[in-house]
Amino acid sequence: MKTLHSLRWLASATLIGTLAFTTLGVSAQPMPDAGPMMHHAMQGKWHEKMLAQWEKHHQALKAKLHLTPAQEGAWQTFSEAIKPPTTPPVQAINREDLQRLTTPERIQKMNAFHEARVQEMQTRMKQRSDATLVFYNQLTPEQQKIFDAESLPRTPLFQGGEAKAR
Repeated sequence: MKTLHSLRWLASATLIGTLAFTTLGVSAQPMPDAGPMMHHAMQGKWHEKMLAQWEKHHQALKAKLHLTPAQEGAWQTFSEAIKPPTTPPVQAINREDLQRLTTPERIQKMNAFHEARVQEMQTRMKQRSDATLVFYNQLTPEQQKIFDAESLPRTPLFQGGEAKAR
């Protein structure tokens, strides 16, 4: 009886090992290269989706604030200043250009690209911050409370928790 149990265990282990090995080979296959055109198209669609979400959220915020006609000009200025760019902000480095460079030259080019991107992001963040503060000061205390609640990040990025629905 003990031999029969050992044989069953050995057969089961062999079967599981074989299945794991064959599925590992299938899952380890590289994905076909879609190329830069496909990546660019996907990035563009994602960007369009993000713009649509921003617009929806922004209009909902305006409705909740119940702005007075005197505040409309401040809202328009604020909206234009914080509106995301209509094109994706990052333009990829041309891979063909990188292939012609040595490793130190590539590193230097990528560092310069990164520094320019960081500077662009900092400038954009400063513009958004300044515009938000100017608009916020135009709001009544009740509107400021609504703005405070609505401008909290939707996902707690640094807490590791689940985002709560509004």
